[in-house]
Amino acid sequence: GLQCVALVLIDAQGFVDGVGPMASLPKPLAKLGVGVLQSVPLRNMANKMSYFDEAFATEEAQVIGRLHCLQEGWSDAMVSFMQSGGFSPSSKIASITSPALVLWGRQDGILDGEEFANKFLEELPN
Repeated sequence: GLQCVALVLIDAQGFVDGVGPMASLPKPLAKLGVGVLQSVPLRNMANKMSYFDEAFATEEAQVIGRLHCLQEGWSDAMVSFMQSGGFSPSSKIASITSPALVLWGRQDGILDGEEFANKFLEELPN
């Protein structure tokens, strides 16, 4: 079979397992929540959190960051994902045998690099 030769992880979400209490939301509430995820105000906030220098958090960057939310079937897929409980990758990190490069934004406002980047460095064998 195919094997991954090398891996680059950029602000990776490998230690956030599941979706928490959102998994037990009734479908109508889950759909409402997904609608919020698609909203321009939420995407603008995430856009600003993504850059140390907010000058890069342009309208164009927000549009690009929101593109996946506007794809046909995304809302239904996201509701299904939420109701499934999400995925739990953290237990699999130590089994990655390919060499890995871990990159993290110094001022990441979404996932704390001090915590998560160091976890990757501790868990990854290469």
